[in-house]
Amino acid sequence: MLWVALIIGLILIYLFRKQVAVIAGIVVLMAAVVILYMYNEDKELEYDRDLIKVHVKYDEVVCSPDKPLQVIVENTSPSVAKVVKWNVEVFRPGYSANIVKGASGGDPWSTPYRIDTPLKEMSKVTICYSVPTLNEKSPVSQLLYRIANKAVELAD
Repeated sequence: MLWVALIIGLILIYLFRKQVAVIAGIVVLMAAVVILYMYNEDKELEYDRDLIKVHVKYDEVVCSPDKPLQVIVENTSPSVAKVVKWNVEVFRPGYSANIVKGASGGDPWSTPYRIDTPLKEMSKVTICYSVPTLNEKSPVSQLLYRIANKAVELAD
């Protein structure tokens, strides 16, 4: 039965090929517009997420000795950041291996830090954290700290 419908469809396409071509062109044009719109919307969202900066540094003066990592989360986007998550990578000077415990096992969220309070547009917050558990004993004040795996959820 399917072959009968296929033959009838092919005959109709042959008889009305100009109309079918116009309709097919309109459908392709509409699909292209929708895809372009979705792509542009994703780029704008990605741009807004990139405007949320997270910085880390070791500072026992601003923070306490038990929580010496000063993390500054800054929102320079026009949107409110609902949730910001990140990891802290720790390196010995001159080495490229992350010495955070669990990081070498391939777990990208071995040190999950986050703020759940909404961060308004054009604002920043400073938070002090303890140094993550390390694979080796090193003087923590001489290590290099870096933010990795930043994830941002923006308000609608």
